[in-house]
Amino acid sequence: MSQKISGLSTGDFSLTHMFEVLRDDESGISRGTDHHHPTAGSMVSVVSQGEGRPSCHWFTGTPDPRRSVFKPFIFTNNVKISPHIQSPRLPEDTDPAKVVPRFASKVNRTHLLYRRQQQAMAKGGSTIWDTLRQVEEKCVQETEVCLENFDPERLSEMDDLFKDCVDSELKFYK
Repeated sequence: MSQKISGLSTGDFSLTHMFEVLRDDESGISRGTDHHHPTAGSMVSVVSQGEGRPSCHWFTGTPDPRRSVFKPFIFTNNVKISPHIQSPRLPEDTDPAKVVPRFASKVNRTHLLYRRQQQAMAKGGSTIWDTLRQVEEKCVQETEVCLENFDPERLSEMDDLFKDCVDSELKFYK
């Protein structure tokens, strides 16, 4: 672990280094879905200094960062959140949290992205994870270029950024 964060003292610690830290299972930071206290989701925020460049937050939206893709999110006036990472909404008359007696029944509250990721994990093989890691790396590079040349007048172009990344990840799980 100390090698992974050694870049802190030299200023060479990057966004992708933080992804690596959060994926480190030997230290106990990352705990897979088979652990009795699994990592529920991971997030890294890059808070911008000064005007003009928005802060960018990277979310997995799924447990086990070793098998998850970090996706960029930027706050905008009309930001879109993917329904594929939201817990299903239940009618009030069937929601165990709302009916009496409370929590007498169980429901599956996993969202689509999580279910698809679990199906891919059950199939085994590393090809999909290697591909998704490459997609993540490309996304980091492209997002960084976009933010370096960011025009605040074009902030609305970021409305669908996170949603589009979730949709793209889902396509790999089919």
